[in-house]
Amino acid sequence: MGIDLKNLPEKKMYSCFIIWGFTLIFFLIAKFKKIKINILSSLMILIFVTFFALLSPAGKVLIKLGFFKITQESLLLGLNRSGILIGMVIFSRTIVSLTKEKSNFFKNKLTEVFKYLDLLTSKKIKFKKGSFIKSIDEILCEAWEKR
Repeated sequence: MGIDLKNLPEKKMYSCFIIWGFTLIFFLIAKFKKIKINILSSLMILIFVTFFALLSPAGKVLIKLGFFKITQESLLLGLNRSGILIGMVIFSRTIVSLTKEKSNFFKNKLTEVFKYLDLLTSKKIKFKKGSFIKSIDEILCEAWEKR
């Protein structure tokens, strides 16, 4: 009744390992810099995101518990999504903490990125048939002038 890892799709399994590897790296950097990371909230994200991914079964059935089926596709999808979410939370907390205590360079660059993101998303882009690049170029030029 155990999970046979040899039957999982290799590419999806490798992407899962890569995502969780980066999450572990971000976690270790945060611990090295003495940034507080709540393990319980990360564990809850992992459990709930994976559980809700298991509700839409797709792929080969690994375990069947009554009417509830755990499939390889939904399991890997849940682990990938939770790994990305947890990794990004840890990464953002680390970056924000480092910009608070260290140089103003990172803080200024991060502020500038969010300023440009706000400028680019504040106006709805109207795409016209045949002028996709021109529409994007107009929005970028407007954002450049407003800076």
